[in-house]
Amino acid sequence: MSVAASHPEGANAVAFSSHSLQPPSSSTVVVDNEEKQNGKPKIQFNSDTPIEPTDTLPVKLQKPKSKLNLKQFKALHKLSTSTSFGLKIFVGFLFITIILGVSLIWHFANQKPLEVYIGDKLSFQFQEDKRLLRIDHLDIEDKLVGEMGLTISNQILPYSCHEFGDRNRICYNWRGIASMEITYEYYLGTHIYNVSWLAEDGIPLKDCFIFNPAHWYGSGVLFDQLWPIEAMQQESTPYINGHAENNEFGSILERYWLTSYGVTLSVDIHVPLFVSMNDTEHPGRLCLLSHFEKPYMHKNTPTWLNYTIGVTDNVRNAHIYHLKKITGSKFLDKSLIEETSWTTPPWLEQNLSQENLLASLEQIHLQNMTGGYYIINHQWESHYGSLTFDPIRFPDPSQLIASMKEKNFKVRLAVHPYACIESPAFQEGATQGYWLADQGGDVPSLTRWRGIIAAVLDVTKVSSREWYFRRLLALKSELMVDSFSVTDCEITVLPEAFMLNQEVSSLEFIPYFLDLINAVLEGSLNSSEKNFTFETTVASETQQFSTVIRLPVVSNNWGYANGIRSIIPRALSVGILGYPLMSSPLLNQTDRTFPSDSDQEMLYLRWLQLASLFPVFTLNSDSVLFNSNSTNLQNIMLGIIHFRQQVIIPELMKGIADAEEFGYPLWRPLWWGFPEDHVALEVDFEFLIGDELLVVPVLTPNSSITIYLPEGVWKDIGAGGQGLVEHTGPQWLSNYKVLYNSIPCFTRVV
Repeated sequence: MSVAASHPEGANAVAFSSHSLQPPSSSTVVVDNEEKQNGKPKIQFNSDTPIEPTDTLPVKLQKPKSKLNLKQFKALHKLSTSTSFGLKIFVGFLFITIILGVSLIWHFANQKPLEVYIGDKLSFQFQEDKRLLRIDHLDIEDKLVGEMGLTISNQILPYSCHEFGDRNRICYNWRGIASMEITYEYYLGTHIYNVSWLAEDGIPLKDCFIFNPAHWYGSGVLFDQLWPIEAMQQESTPYINGHAENNEFGSILERYWLTSYGVTLSVDIHVPLFVSMNDTEHPGRLCLLSHFEKPYMHKNTPTWLNYTIGVTDNVRNAHIYHLKKITGSKFLDKSLIEETSWTTPPWLEQNLSQENLLASLEQIHLQNMTGGYYIINHQWESHYGSLTFDPIRFPDPSQLIASMKEKNFKVRLAVHPYACIESPAFQEGATQGYWLADQGGDVPSLTRWRGIIAAVLDVTKVSSREWYFRRLLALKSELMVDSFSVTDCEITVLPEAFMLNQEVSSLEFIPYFLDLINAVLEGSLNSSEKNFTFETTVASETQQFSTVIRLPVVSNNWGYANGIRSIIPRALSVGILGYPLMSSPLLNQTDRTFPSDSDQEMLYLRWLQLASLFPVFTLNSDSVLFNSNSTNLQNIMLGIIHFRQQVIIPELMKGIADAEEFGYPLWRPLWWGFPEDHVALEVDFEFLIGDELLVVPVLTPNSSITIYLPEGVWKDIGAGGQGLVEHTGPQWLSNYKVLYNSIPCFTRVV
């Protein structure tokens, strides 16, 4: 007999089975000899042995005292057996029911979680108050723990939609609410779990992952930047490129996280994603929320949350596997490493003119520091979006660029996808339908950018791309512009309600625009080559391009809140996101926060030393070097340039081949070389250039610092050793004295 019980909310039917209970068809009379001797005969009915008809009765029944004939005895026998057996059936059934009830009560009072396994490492558990995803690997339990489906009541149980015993797929359906599927595969030494949620009627979906005890890396540029990131705090915020100073995620952002336990987490770009870290509702957790809410355009479709988890033995191998998925072979301009780049500082853009640029070129020339790229930032256009030089401030742009090339500079112009409404380009684009349109598709959707009202190029529309391509290519060819710098493409700046020409995510706006700039440099819209390197201040899903990432301007302080201490954590984060070529961030020299010039000079000096270690060393054309009366500072600068040429550039060049082919970072976290070293997993004040050079920039006003040396023999070639002192790691060097004109560096010899 089968007894089925189903959950009132639509849970899986759970089946209980017991042996069939059938009444016997006949019985055999058995005489108990022991009872016979006591004068009290006992009759037992054995239902396993059928009664055969016979005329001969057992001896004991041949002369009964009551003298019953055979017919009367059979009638009495039939009556007694039917009554007693029915009673036995009832009592037996009652007993079984009681036992079953007690067993069920005990089971549900002491139940273990329902647990389903997939692959070799992942289990999915239904507990009384939560649903847990757990991943174990090697000797580490709970390499990753996730709390799943937090927007779905735990009182609602799902149906399973996978085949019993399938170790490569599990599937659950909460009827009328949501469904979840996890699939498993093993590839290149990595266990891969693809998680897919789908919810009906716009129901939001949320999964949270517990930070501790692992360290976490990734995400992108943030305001209060830390390394690792598990101690950072961020309320649930749209996960799109924005301005970190506005409590948004920064301009360089990827949907990728990595843990010290060798786990990667990558979220699909089409998910309308909100992310929180240690927020008030879920402290100690990284939470992924999928929800069609501003700024994501609402599509009348179900909500989805798709992400991939990769698991391997350590953090370095896990990250290398991820890089294989997102990067490909590309060209990186090595001259950018060998030469110093210059830029007009953002705080002087309002005064940008041909006269000022020529004066700054002369200052650089007098310091015998000519060469490299010179970046002309915004305010060179007559109107934003016109792609023509302002005839008042730049009366002869051809002569300006010719002068720059005479001094061995290459010219890079800042470009963007906007056009102010006063620009003739806006009128032409509005007539032809080149701008992002409103939801109706007829009127340009406008936004506020740099204090003006502007339209934005529809980078997904073929006619719009061709129009922008022709105009920018003509400018490049006419004035002999060498390259471009993409700025201000943050998604938060785009109009609140717009419609792209194609069914793509709004986050794909950045890759589409960078592809357009690459096409101009290649000279063809149809080119798939990536032979030219250009600069960008924004990045998202753009590792395939040959770009230099320009980090945000940092404030004039020693701290982590956009100060000098945030530079290394930002650079390491950008490097592991697949962008090896980075430009040093400018120091905001208008923000004077120190009581004396000597304090300010020390901060500038330490920033200058740190900037010289970047793959691309960029200075602003209005540098303190030119405005300072300190001959000492200028001499220090010459020493920094010499040290970079002799020590830093050779190590950077050793790593360029791996950066081009595999996307390996040029600035490498300490765990890159020492993934099992627990200290290396959390050090945020030193890093590796290549595999052998350990650099420890001074990030405090003090002359003494603490240095950590991992396993190996390290030769001191920086602050005091000059290659004469060796240290055996792992060990800490406390109170390490640093001269104001030196950078602590160590090379690994064993």
